[in-house]
Amino acid sequence: MGEFCYQSKNGRSYKCKKCAKIHIEYGTTIIELDINQFWKFDKYIKNINPVLGKDQPLMLPLLGTSIFCRFTQKEFEEFKLLISYTRKYLTDDYFMSIGMMNQLSGHTWPVEIDKTQPN
Repeated sequence: MGEFCYQSKNGRSYKCKKCAKIHIEYGTTIIELDINQFWKFDKYIKNINPVLGKDQPLMLPLLGTSIFCRFTQKEFEEFKLLISYTRKYLTDDYFMSIGMMNQLSGHTWPVEIDKTQPN
């Protein structure tokens, strides 16, 4: 187990302390990503805005594989929120680590931090 990023009704995400990977669990699907893969996955998910009929499912291909996740509109919104909160947690964690590194290195002056997210 690791540090919790977020938990929803049907899923959760956390950063594993042992392997440093991001684990995303939703329903019966488990996705394990390193930090660079997570940022690509996050960008992929952010760019999907389906407009589905009442009973029409969204078939989401997982990063160039022949494996699909099936979502209703409501489930996908919850999944997207799970990814969004994970992104926020990882971004905050990154900026806090930069601040801690500056503090440990003895720098007392203000340091400009580039707050853009990695590609």
